[in-house]
Amino acid sequence: MFQDICFPKNNEKEFVEVAKALSTKALIFVYPFKDMKTFENKKKELTEIKEIRVDIGLLADEKSINKIQLISDYIFISTATKSLIENKKSYVLFDFEKQDKNDFLHHRNSGLNHVMCQLMKEKEKILGISFSSLLNSKNKDVMLGRMQQNARFSKKYKLKTVFASFAQSPYELRAEHEIISFQKILGV
Repeated sequence: MFQDICFPKNNEKEFVEVAKALSTKALIFVYPFKDMKTFENKKKELTEIKEIRVDIGLLADEKSINKIQLISDYIFISTATKSLIENKKSYVLFDFEKQDKNDFLHHRNSGLNHVMCQLMKEKEKILGISFSSLLNSKNKDVMLGRMQQNARFSKKYKLKTVFASFAQSPYELRAEHEIISFQKILGV
């Protein structure tokens, strides 16, 4: 079953309405971790949504990863470092492509390399590829090339990979068939 990933800002109802219109059966709402009380309140709030299945995930960083591992099933990390990849619990690492560095002469500077991919495979991490990053990019051609390179790495090293919209606003959500087309464009 296709589960789309999104980052709401107190507009969960709008996300649910758009997801229903796109025939999406499940959403994962990702929130930055502040404290346990806020997390519990959001969890109670989301249980009231009955139209589609809703799960909650947390956006982590190096400081909060140890606390988050105990309370959430879905952990997301944007542009991870080697120390975060070496951590034990499995989670989704995404937005490697968002770098201001220039590309190399013969390949893209996509944020991933063979060492990180081998480490991700060994530690059972999941690579997330975000359609929203491509949608909001100023240089779509460069971003697409970087995503294609990361998709090749994913295929070569047999990484678990998640393709989703990673939407920041409700209208960035995409239907399942659009995400599947995006996968085909990237060569997966």
